[in-house]
Amino acid sequence: MKRIITTLIAALMVLGLLLPYVPAVSAQQETENQHATMIINRFHAVGQNEYGDPLDGQRSFPWQNPGEPLSQYWGRSGYDMPNANVAVSINGVARAARQISGNAVDPMLWTTVYLTIKAKDGESRPITNEVGDIRAIGRWYVVMDTAGQLWFDMDGHFHDSRYLATADPFSPFYNYETTVDPNSGEILTAQGSAISNPKAKVDPSESNNTQGPYHLTPTLSDGAPNPFYVEPCYFWVRPELTKIVSSISGKNICDAYANHTLKGESRAWQLGIVSKPDYMAIGRSSPLGLYVSDGVVRTGEWDIGLTLLPLQINEVWAENPYNVPFNGQFDPDDDIYRDIDGNMVVSAGDVRMTNVTLNPPPNTVTYLQGTTVAAGDTDVGRVLNNFPANFKMLQRVYL
Repeated sequence: MKRIITTLIAALMVLGLLLPYVPAVSAQQETENQHATMIINRFHAVGQNEYGDPLDGQRSFPWQNPGEPLSQYWGRSGYDMPNANVAVSINGVARAARQISGNAVDPMLWTTVYLTIKAKDGESRPITNEVGDIRAIGRWYVVMDTAGQLWFDMDGHFHDSRYLATADPFSPFYNYETTVDPNSGEILTAQGSAISNPKAKVDPSESNNTQGPYHLTPTLSDGAPNPFYVEPCYFWVRPELTKIVSSISGKNICDAYANHTLKGESRAWQLGIVSKPDYMAIGRSSPLGLYVSDGVVRTGEWDIGLTLLPLQINEVWAENPYNVPFNGQFDPDDDIYRDIDGNMVVSAGDVRMTNVTLNPPPNTVTYLQGTTVAAGDTDVGRVLNNFPANFKMLQRVYL
């Protein structure tokens, strides 16, 4: 035992002698951030731009060329965009949808996303190539249809991309086609469906690079469980892959477009939706001035039923100096203060309850919400006004 201990001590002493000659390895900073993207996008109504103004030329999508019909961007003749819960056979196999059959859907909301952002200081930007798109990592067009299904497409032309079992040689529903050898007259059993539809999609078009549908709601409109709903729901970039084939059995074990619990070979995005849109405040208008909000709460809007809180007696407002002429009424652009001394004039010690911006450029001054007014501040001396008795708030987000 003593010999073992002596040997260990000797080894440690030798190691100590060698350490000064071992090259030091120091931590170095990465030149660029590792790609990781969180995307929070707002959906827009079909037929409107991102500001809520109507699109010109009777277009449904901003990327739609004027004069071209919607049918060139949403399904195609004989292959309308489907309600996946209805456009199926009695065996549950997907089949082509038809508007006349009542199993097709219309586009309802749209948005676009860039899946790769070049993160580099103040130069962060979406990655695209010269034509605006780059396969697998660039811009994707996204549409939610009237059944609540989500579709992704790289060129904005959407097709029925559901897995078609009747075109899959490994599926029990595969339809073999027979042909006749023109020389011998022999009847041949050929996998014709797989040859004419190698991606095994409902719409066999070669330009079908759509992915979806993705189902974000656990129940259908009638309250019944949604059989296509999975949690979590992933989107990954697999533009050329239709099926996942077992390396052991060679069988198709998962439809990549129906089972979104499996991730792709590289990056994946977990999908979700927040169904609470912003409502424009009274007097606010869209950028083109085609719509001015009256601020009225309407039936079915999500803020109905929320508790309204009373304003404190010293919570007052100041007219926005850029409102010309002053209208004497509180507007969304006006500033809110807590008048600590109660003199109804902004003075040292009062608290700003909203961001306050004063003076035109280049002399613009901005004070952040929650800051205390100090002597000599630009907003000192502004006249304060009481809120009407029926003014309430949802929560004191500015405290």
